[in-house]
Amino acid sequence: MNSEDWLNEMIWCGFSDYMTRRAIIWRFTKYGLVPLLKSHGYTLEVDMKEMSSGIATILFHNWGHTLLTPVAVSRQDDYSVEHKQHYNHVIDSARWEEFWKGWSFWEDVSPASDRGFYRRLDIQEYCWSQLDLNNSPQTRVVEGIIEGVDESYGAHAGREEYDEY
Repeated sequence: MNSEDWLNEMIWCGFSDYMTRRAIIWRFTKYGLVPLLKSHGYTLEVDMKEMSSGIATILFHNWGHTLLTPVAVSRQDDYSVEHKQHYNHVIDSARWEEFWKGWSFWEDVSPASDRGFYRRLDIQEYCWSQLDLNNSPQTRVVEGIIEGVDESYGAHAGREEYDEY
């Protein structure tokens, strides 16, 4: 099956009987992912169409294992490990699990599907790669934390490791 046929396939969705996979991906992106990211202080670097297209690409190419890197997606290479760790802290596994509960009716990401778990992981990683960190409020939080750590370290620089007072 080619990607166009796959996207136009009618599949069950919990809110309208059957609709095309393309329509479900659009709804998922518009009413699920984007609000989730925005509610946690992140903005996207891409528009809704590009985000939906990326999700479709990930879903189409995932055949039961995590892709994480094989799909050609831009990465957030300009940002530190601390930014990624903060993202994983702000939208942690419990928040993702709560989010996925609302979409478990959709067989492509359902935990009952043999591909569902890995597709969820790929989508979560894809979200990170599409963030506009320059304009996301959470970036300021991380920078504040890093600056605070640097200042704290500087205040202690030159002191003996052991200070009895």
